[in-house]
Amino acid sequence: LRFEPETFDLIWSEGAIDIIGFKRGLHDWRPLLKPEGYLVVSHVSWLAVDIPDVPRNFWQEACPEIATIERNTDIIAESGYTVVDHFVLPESAWWADYYGPIEERVPELRGKLQGSTSALDKLETLERAIEMYRKYSSIYGYVFYISQKST
Repeated sequence: LRFEPETFDLIWSEGAIDIIGFKRGLHDWRPLLKPEGYLVVSHVSWLAVDIPDVPRNFWQEACPEIATIERNTDIIAESGYTVVDHFVLPESAWWADYYGPIEERVPELRGKLQGSTSALDKLETLERAIEMYRKYSSIYGYVFYISQKST
């Protein structure tokens, strides 16, 4: 991001830090925060310790940096922040605001995407993710991490 150092009081990132990576985002965004500025990010995290192979393999491919809440709060602290709080997004948020609407559109999208192998592949991956969450929502979820730049 091309901003002057210490430009922002708050950086808020819902599900987007994964684009550049959790550790890199924490590192790259820290200089942009004013002293004692806040960084709020949501990041997919393990909610359990014993992870079955199916979700582990899925998420290791989709998001290799997935870790437990405890490990993520350690990474945040190691990156120069104080963890203020964290909370798990409720399952209802996934279904009402994300997977539910997508699931409703899948038949329509499948019809529109005929002939586009890459688009159909992405749709299949999304359907796999929906089924994965249906089966393993107690194993992983998105966690909001609220942190403050340490001085």
